[in-house]
Amino acid sequence: MLITTETTIRGIRIMTTQLRPMRSFSLMPKILKIVGPALAPLMTGDVKLAEDIDVLFPSLMSALENLDAEDSEKLVARILENTIAIKDGSKYELSNDDMINAAFTGDVKALLEAVWFVLKANYENFFDADLLKAAASQQAEMASPSS
Repeated sequence: MLITTETTIRGIRIMTTQLRPMRSFSLMPKILKIVGPALAPLMTGDVKLAEDIDVLFPSLMSALENLDAEDSEKLVARILENTIAIKDGSKYELSNDDMINAAFTGDVKALLEAVWFVLKANYENFFDADLLKAAASQQAEMASPSS
């Protein structure tokens, strides 16, 4: 059974239902490639999963620099596809760019926090897996400049 979780981010109520397992699995390689370096502090224990995205923001932004605009839009849309936002009494099904834009206009930080919330809802049980730790460490090593 897919679990629905919710939170409020900067005045926007966010409700997400876990992605189907195969959909979630198909996203993992892209997510690991992009946010692997940002997840490295989770793997070492330097940062806890429950911490605010502000702690991971610099690493996440560095990872996103490697994506072009079209790839980043597609990735965000796929991550948010089972998510609903309620803002100022209006309901937005975040299944396409228009709805995502309407829900988060003027507040890109809220969008990033929503993406982080949805990633945790879908992948939290994998964050402690040895395979993910190894992948995140490898990605962090590849992203760091050579000494």
